[in-house]
Amino acid sequence: MVRFAYKRLLEKMERKELKELLAQKYGINTLYSDSAIFLAQQTLDFCIERGQNPKKLAFGSRELFEKLKKKHLTGKRRGLSFKEGIPKNHEKLLEDKEFLSYSVARAEDKLAKLKKELPNKRLIVR
Repeated sequence: MVRFAYKRLLEKMERKELKELLAQKYGINTLYSDSAIFLAQQTLDFCIERGQNPKKLAFGSRELFEKLKKKHLTGKRRGLSFKEGIPKNHEKLLEDKEFLSYSVARAEDKLAKLKKELPNKRLIVR
């Protein structure tokens, strides 16, 4: 995102136009796109100040971009609402007696393990 903003700043694109373009392209809030533009502008100013060629700047890896993208997405949904109901695959799992008994046993094992690891701490089980 910052790399994209940096390249558009090198092309002399207006800040308002770039802000909207970033928000639309990456599906993020305009506040975050403005932050990306600010970082790109600071990087550009720093390159010019040090006498380096701004066109030969290397940015971070793709992993860093993916981590930042996950934190700042506004369009992605995190969970289900009451109106949507349960997906079909989940309904099948809930009807399966073996899966339910396995899930309960697994949760009880985890709880027992936690009780052994934390004997002095008080666990709240609901």
